[in-house]
Amino acid sequence: MRKFTILFSLVFIAAISTEVNAQWSNTGNNYTTGTLRVGATIPFSTKKFIARANNTDAVAWLDNINNFGTGLIISAAKDVLRVGSLNNQLGNLLRVNANGVTSLGFATAPTTTTWRLNVNGSAIASSWVTSSDRRLKKEIHEDFSHHDKLYEVKTYNYKYKSDENGQLQFGVMAQEMKEIYPNLVSGDEESGYGVNYTAMIPLMIRALQDQKQTIESLREEMKELRSKISDNTELGEVLGIEGERMTIFPNPSSRVANITLKGNTRGNVSLEVVNLNGEVVQRVAGNGSKSAEINTSEMLKGVYFVRYLRDGKVVETKRLLIEK
Repeated sequence: MRKFTILFSLVFIAAISTEVNAQWSNTGNNYTTGTLRVGATIPFSTKKFIARANNTDAVAWLDNINNFGTGLIISAAKDVLRVGSLNNQLGNLLRVNANGVTSLGFATAPTTTTWRLNVNGSAIASSWVTSSDRRLKKEIHEDFSHHDKLYEVKTYNYKYKSDENGQLQFGVMAQEMKEIYPNLVSGDEESGYGVNYTAMIPLMIRALQDQKQTIESLREEMKELRSKISDNTELGEVLGIEGERMTIFPNPSSRVANITLKGNTRGNVSLEVVNLNGEVVQRVAGNGSKSAEINTSEMLKGVYFVRYLRDGKVVETKRLLIEK
C-alpha cells in the first residue's frame, strides 16, 4: 500500500508540472509504438522521438519511417550538426551549419557560404564525376579561342602554410588567375580564393587539338619543301636534305625491279644490290638516265637492299623484297 501511494504521488506531481522535461506517450499496449518527448512542448504525433534543448538550439525527431517518412531530422538556428571526439568536445571534426555548409577538420568553422563543402586536408575517392549532361545546359557554343590565354598562366611549386608535412604542391595563384580567367575563380578576400582546375581541362584539350593541327600543317609544308629540294641536288647538299631520291617498283619483285631516280643524275651514278650479309650481288652503272632495271629473276627469295651511289657516296638505301 505504501509503494502504491508513493507511485501515485510521483505521477500526480509530474502531471501538474508546467515544464515537461521528458514524457512518454503510449498508443497501445506495445510500448514500441509510443513516442518519447524530451524538453519539448511539440504535441505528440507520428514522430517517434522529439528533443529540444531550448527555443534556439537543436530540435530532433524520428519520423514514422514505416509510413515512408523521414528517418531523422535535425534543425537548429546555428550549427545543425557538430561531431567531435573526447579530446575535441567542441565538435569541430564535422560541422553542418544552418546554411547547409559542411566543414571537416577545421579548428574554427569557416564562415564562408561560397563552398558547400570545406575540407581541411586531403580527400580521396575512386573517381570524381562532374555533371555535364547537355540537357542541363543552355547557350551552348563550340569554343575556339579562350584557350589562347592559357599561355599567360604562370605555374608555381609551393607548400601550404598549414601543412605540417611540408608536401610540395604544383599549381597556380588564384589572384593571378582572376585576371585571366575570372570565371574559374571563386571566393573573396575574407574567405579566401579557390580555382576550378577541372574547368581548365577543356581549354587544354582545345590547345592540344590546335597544336596537333599546327604540327600536321608544318609537316605537310616540310614534306613539300623536301620534295622541291630533292629536285635541286646542289641545294639539297648545301642544306643537308636529300629527300626521296629513288623509288622501286614493283616491290616485292619476282623478275624485274624498275628503279626511278630523282633529282640530278649527272656524274658517276650507280646502283648496288646488297644481301643481308652485306655482299654486293648485282651492280648497275648509271648512264645519266633517271631510270634503270634490276634483273631479279636469278636472285634467291629474301630481303635485299638497293643502294643509290653518286661519286662513290651512298645517296639513299631502300629495301627490296624478292618473291618467287
